[in-house]
Amino acid sequence: MSRAIAVIVLSMSFSHYCAAQQTNSHVPKERTVYHALQIGDTVPRIPFRNTVNFPKKNMNLYDFKGKLILLDFWATWCPSCIRLMPKLEAMETQFEGKFQVVLINSDEEEKTIYERLKLRNISVQTGHFLSTLPASNGDMVWQTLFPHNGVPHEVWIDQTGRIIAITGGENATAENVQKLLNGEKLNFAEKKDLIGYDIAKDPFIKPAHDFLPPLNYYSVFMNYYAGIGGGFQQKDDSLNHLCRYQYRNANIFQLYHGAYPELGTHVVAETSDLQINAMRPGLYSLPDDDWKRRNLYCYELLIPLSEKKHYTKFMREDLNRFFGINRHIEGVVENRIMTTFVLINLREDRPYDPSDTKINGIVSQTDSSYLNRGFALHALVSNLEDILDDLRNNIAFADETGINPDTKVDFEIPKDRKNVNLLIACLRKNGFDLVKAQRKITLLVIKDTVTN
Repeated sequence: MSRAIAVIVLSMSFSHYCAAQQTNSHVPKERTVYHALQIGDTVPRIPFRNTVNFPKKNMNLYDFKGKLILLDFWATWCPSCIRLMPKLEAMETQFEGKFQVVLINSDEEEKTIYERLKLRNISVQTGHFLSTLPASNGDMVWQTLFPHNGVPHEVWIDQTGRIIAITGGENATAENVQKLLNGEKLNFAEKKDLIGYDIAKDPFIKPAHDFLPPLNYYSVFMNYYAGIGGGFQQKDDSLNHLCRYQYRNANIFQLYHGAYPELGTHVVAETSDLQINAMRPGLYSLPDDDWKRRNLYCYELLIPLSEKKHYTKFMREDLNRFFGINRHIEGVVENRIMTTFVLINLREDRPYDPSDTKINGIVSQTDSSYLNRGFALHALVSNLEDILDDLRNNIAFADETGINPDTKVDFEIPKDRKNVNLLIACLRKNGFDLVKAQRKITLLVIKDTVTN
């Protein structure tokens, strides 16, 4: 009888074991939860998915171990990301075997990338997208590991897999790569995006408590912050009858340019501060983060909507007050007689009509020049200002075509931008000319404040 009981017990135990095995086989595997990484963390062994240009399948970061690695986050809506890619290719070639770039587009899958680039008339290399660099597309794991709002977003990883820096695209230079390979420690400004902060609608400051009434007038300056990008926006709030102007990480020239829009690029610095004198309106950033910390500012102005037409008056007063205290400079409007390259219209008998050019913004090139078709006249004017204005040497540019700035025109710009005779020849092909003359030019002079 004891033997029969033993058989029954063994049978029951075996049945229980089989049931347990069957039950466990239906328990779903626990999903890996990833968290945001910071400088100093080691990147986990995560496979790259949806890949292009990788040398083999199922690769992960540690297949590049022993190299300095740059994860370049980009998006199709980001022109500066696309312009950066050839530079990254050249850098990887320059430091072959020591430096590896991986392009990551977390938000857009392969098909979406092709469609969006096609809509923007951007040519794509078959099978390679925009670059021959290894790329991973549409994998949100990387967005989780390295959260960001703006691109380019660069993650620097050392030869052991440890994160050593998180920066903007302007820091991705051959000089910085060489320094890191030499073992130097660089004082990068960390690009720490404000997740949840909506640049398009959120102000810099808000009331300190929900019960406090909304702000209805203020101006505020802040120092450079890498996590909010750069640029300008203006927003009207018709509900509260307010209007807001916001500059993010702008240099002194750009801020004064915004306060004196009628002067265009006619801004010159004549101060004892060489860093200020070297600035220009189109210079948003430099790879030197110490320079950015000293010379870039955030500014916001909130005024009643009824005062919108006077915003430049408020801004001018703010700039002179703030920079008078912090940099001992001010902006002063002056009139000076200058040698001026004057743009004229050779087709005065048949003025430009918007219908003359039905093509919208197409650029092509020859061996010696860039052909621009269907661009507004102000695009040509902007190019010529950049090429010809030399205000420190009393040389200026002026548009006297009499054409509406928004009128679409065709124009040609030589690749040799310093050759004025070649520039004139190119302009004449499309009915424009440049003549030298003396003109009274109104300009803004940034100068040292007078100390009493």
